[in-house]
Amino acid sequence: MVATPYVVGLTGGIACGKSSVSAILRQQGVPVIDADAQARTLTLPGTSAYQAIVNHFGAVSLHKDGTLNRAYLRRRIFSNAKDKAWLEQLLHPLIFQACLTALAALPANTLYAVLDIPLLLESKLAYPVNAVWVVDAEPEQQATRLKNRDALNPKLLKAMLSAQIPRSQRLKQADVLISNNKTLKELQEIVVNLHKKMLRKYAQ
Repeated sequence: MVATPYVVGLTGGIACGKSSVSAILRQQGVPVIDADAQARTLTLPGTSAYQAIVNHFGAVSLHKDGTLNRAYLRRRIFSNAKDKAWLEQLLHPLIFQACLTALAALPANTLYAVLDIPLLLESKLAYPVNAVWVVDAEPEQQATRLKNRDALNPKLLKAMLSAQIPRSQRLKQADVLISNNKTLKELQEIVVNLHKKMLRKYAQ
């Protein structure tokens, strides 16, 4: 048994299937710390980050029930570089600290854990990962999934893709590459085999 868990940093391009990989790993009992989920918790009504966002963007950033209108905020920040920089400066350090806290709270016998971070390779924060797993799909697959998943206008989609490093650069930084170009069943087989390999390596 290792004293502290091995930490995998999971990332990938938009609509490449990172969420599917996270879900499969959870099914195998692997602790997955989701940066996006941390961000949602940190911006619930009543939190300091929520209040700062409302003060900055105004009431237009809220749904009628008082929760943040994340679709509006996404459109806003990807069309305004200053707003994007402001929101990242507010949230990224909070998310980073929340992820560290979640890692520290894992049971002592945890073999390995996963930090699911969309912008892991773009982040200037030193996430404590031992390896980077990149979920990848061919651009044609990526475009099809985006079209089916989100009603994004082309301008917004282009801005979101531009926020990530180029695919070639992401692939170069991968310690493990998870190709997701076929079916969910095939992806599950790949991920489960990878999980079994991790168990063989660290459960000694």
